[in-house]
Amino acid sequence: MIAAADSLRLGVALEQEGRTLEACSQYLHAMRVDPTHPLAQYRACRLLARLAEIPEQFLTRRTLEPRAERSQWKPRISVVICSIDPGKFARVSSGYEHLLEGYPHEIVGIHDARSMCEGYNRGFAQTTGEIVIFSHDDIEIVSAGFAEKLAGLFAQHDIIGVAGASGFPDNGLWAHPRSPYAHGVVAHRAPGEEDYATYVFGVGGALDEGMQVLDGVFFAARRRVVEAIGFDARTFDGFHFYDIDFTYRAFLAGFRIAVSNEMIIVHQSRGKFGDEWRRYADLFLAKHSGAKPHSPPTHRFWHANIVRLGTTEQVVEFARLLVATADAARNASQEAGM
Repeated sequence: MIAAADSLRLGVALEQEGRTLEACSQYLHAMRVDPTHPLAQYRACRLLARLAEIPEQFLTRRTLEPRAERSQWKPRISVVICSIDPGKFARVSSGYEHLLEGYPHEIVGIHDARSMCEGYNRGFAQTTGEIVIFSHDDIEIVSAGFAEKLAGLFAQHDIIGVAGASGFPDNGLWAHPRSPYAHGVVAHRAPGEEDYATYVFGVGGALDEGMQVLDGVFFAARRRVVEAIGFDARTFDGFHFYDIDFTYRAFLAGFRIAVSNEMIIVHQSRGKFGDEWRRYADLFLAKHSGAKPHSPPTHRFWHANIVRLGTTEQVVEFARLLVATADAARNASQEAGM
């Protein structure tokens, strides 16, 4: 087998000659040999982003479609959104109405939440759905087949999100760039920005299982999970760690948690990690006695990269390429007995 360093050098030479597809193939080979090779990761990720921008070069191009078996189950889906901004609430509600067309659904808005936990507990009490989505008010879901995909995922899982971790470092920041536990793909585009900063936290395939925590930008749970776990409004009386505490307690209770790398969202803001965040991080770590990971890091092929793309279509295509190459690498490793 060709060494990772040799494939990397060949890939650089091919890229300099403008032979993009061949260069990408060499970078991917280097990553199959050494999945954590940082330079191969960096260069390959950026080439996939370029391919997403010029998709006619990819002869097998297709849109990002749901991979789960087509589900005949059409559960009632509830969406709970805490929002103090009428414009944001109207936009995100309109988006969900479109995404959930053909499925029985309802949207519950809480416009005077004293905290995320308090608001979500109050909102959940008003819902009737078998699946309950907890969503920020400043997101747009841009991937195809959202409702069908979501219903299919709940055949074998209890909570689904778009970003999270199978463990976290001592400081409580699950998405630390050097964390070996982070998973998911999320695009960010704040008001006034021209492009989409697409964060690749970690991608092991279409679905990354074995998560312990999920980020609260978007996650969905079976009704019975929320009834059993609830949100700890006494401890988390602000707007941080409501999500991490809820999903971590669900993990400890034995519920199955996963990250979908095919449900792609655009978040119109970025997280704040100041003194208030630190205070709730300390409360979380004290409550859970340090919250050490309970298992080895789960498999990831892509991780710790950020690329900038010009359109939502390019973001979706980029995510599809990440998933496709991760699936191919995992299949190759299994066939080789690695």
